[in-house]
Amino acid sequence: MKSRSIAGLGVAGISLVILPVCLLGLSFLLAKWGIIDAWTGIAVSYLGLQLLRWLGGIGVSFVLIAVLLRQKSRQASRRSWRVSWAFVIVLFLLSGFFVGFLPQILMSAIKIPPPAFWRARVILGAERFSREVAYRLPDIGVVTDIQQDKNNQLTIAGRRGAAIVHAGGAPIETVPFQECKSEVVSVWTAKNEGPYFLCRGGWVETPVLFDSRGRSIWSLGISGDGVDDSAVAGFGDGLAVAVGFNGTTGIHLVDPLSSGGRELWSVPDDGNIWHTEIASSEKYPEGFVVHSNAGGELVVRDKNGIVLSRQKAAIYLAKFSLTEWGTDSRLDKLVAFDENGVYVLSMDGNILARFPIDHDAQVTNIKATSLHVSDGRSYFAIVQDYAAWHRTRLRIYDQQNLPVYEEVMGDDCVSLRAIPDPANTQTLLLGCNGTVFGYGIRRASN
Repeated sequence: MKSRSIAGLGVAGISLVILPVCLLGLSFLLAKWGIIDAWTGIAVSYLGLQLLRWLGGIGVSFVLIAVLLRQKSRQASRRSWRVSWAFVIVLFLLSGFFVGFLPQILMSAIKIPPPAFWRARVILGAERFSREVAYRLPDIGVVTDIQQDKNNQLTIAGRRGAAIVHAGGAPIETVPFQECKSEVVSVWTAKNEGPYFLCRGGWVETPVLFDSRGRSIWSLGISGDGVDDSAVAGFGDGLAVAVGFNGTTGIHLVDPLSSGGRELWSVPDDGNIWHTEIASSEKYPEGFVVHSNAGGELVVRDKNGIVLSRQKAAIYLAKFSLTEWGTDSRLDKLVAFDENGVYVLSMDGNILARFPIDHDAQVTNIKATSLHVSDGRSYFAIVQDYAAWHRTRLRIYDQQNLPVYEEVMGDDCVSLRAIPDPANTQTLLLGCNGTVFGYGIRRASN
């Protein structure tokens, strides 16, 4: 065989290996840049892995044949033959790696959604709850927080901005701000100044506070390990931001409205501060900081950073959110999850309720709220966001903690709030990407 044909065979073999690798890399970049959605990226990646399995193996075989033919076409010394045969053995092993092991290794890194998430639908309880679009707010991005003030106005915060609306009415004002990759929460001072908006930050970004006009008025200037989470609340006449760090830096409390963002206190803790919130309770009405740490503990600190309690929770506590529970409307309970379920926890780490969870899915965010209706019935709603697939599961439970409604949403929905209405009942608001859905109980339900 001519040298040109042998070289062509080798080039063809190398091309067959490079083609699926380029397809995998391209699907990853397009999904990362937002040109294609996550589901398309998963489908293209799966195709690339299958092509890598077969075309990669065939390509390595072509290269192997080309090397053998090249060796045969020339008079070579014994030493060069030894070198060539060693190369042939390496190529043979590479061929087996491409066909057998590499696709399995890569496929294990790609989470294929379970069948329950392949399409958006109501699974249970369509006859009990109705759903409608309450607000369309495409300019604010994924809605991460919904609050109601004393004038019954709603502040709906998203990752690209916020909207002030009348409950059941049209937006009064839209506040754009710099896009945030993490959650944005709204807050007022004790003097009802605001709203302010905190981009909670994390490893990919620093916490930032925006004013009511969307201007950045504070960002984190404390050195140390990477930020894991932050929270904001009204402390005294102003605001306080609690920042939890990775590593040994611990937790810091900052006054973001003071000149330069004055640090109020900083304390170390047991490794990483996974999640941070600021809450108040009947026992501590002035407010307290609550956080988890690398030991899975639930730590409660007063406004001066002094530990009020440090408990090993009933589960390993990492990410959580604040919630009401039962007839107690205070946001001084926690909702958290592990591989065995979703839990409502008290501030001393005890389990108040447990709900089932999907064992084959990775939850990114979880929120919960109580929902009360005019006839005295109450419900508990939990939303689980699966950001990797842009899917969300909403479940509503009755007073016996039994599921009465379940829905898979084809979107990222990371905020949940029950809002009273004039009929002496409550509407459940679910914030998704540029849309807020309203859920109400059907009058004919039993």
